[in-house]
Amino acid sequence: MIRPQSILEGVGIKEEIFARLKTQPRPKKRFAAILFGENAISENFLKQKENAAKELGIDFKIYKFSDAAVKGMTNDGARKEVLKIALQKPVGGMIVQLPLPEHLNRQERFTRAVIRCCRRLSALCKKFYLLLATRYSLKKWLLSV
Repeated sequence: MIRPQSILEGVGIKEEIFARLKTQPRPKKRFAAILFGENAISENFLKQKENAAKELGIDFKIYKFSDAAVKGMTNDGARKEVLKIALQKPVGGMIVQLPLPEHLNRQERFTRAVIRCCRRLSALCKKFYLLLATRYSLKKWLLSV
């Protein structure tokens, strides 16, 4: 069990969480991560999530949209790309990595529209997870499976 400590021991906590997760059944579906634009920090976060998923035996795939591809993309276009990935049969959960490019309305319409569509999708599927990525989103998803 993780105990509160005055100094956070990240490696020990990670090992404890991973040991617990390794005893759980593996998800049968893929976890997708979507990155709009080229952002080295976001790519690094996704690489860390990918490595964690591999360590746990989870199928994890990163879908990257280059700056050139995103430049002419509208909120609706980006939402449609997210939904195309979400509707793939092997996908059981996903991350939309933040921050989104400036021209996409990341505060309101884009995220609400994607979440609304994924809620409709979840009504059709047993489990479907959409996470607007934070540092701990993969852990939250893994613990909820």
